[in-house]
Amino acid sequence: MLYDYGCPSCGHEQEINHKHDDKTQHHCPKCDTIMSKIIRASAFNLRGAGWHSGGFKAKSKTLSS
Repeated sequence: MLYDYGCPSCGHEQEINHKHDDKTQHHCPKCDTIMSKIIRASAFNLRGAGWHSGGFKAKSKTLSS
């Protein structure tokens, strides 16, 4: 997965591809300081009439005779 990292010293940001459970530290290519993971809002949104605001699909309404 791609993760965003930022350097607390010089402000450099970059995307780094690694597994979620990797324990490696990433160093800034500009100043060699250990970079921190940046938490951003997800770009994934569920839209349309069939989805609740919480992200779960609405139950279909059935007609009973």
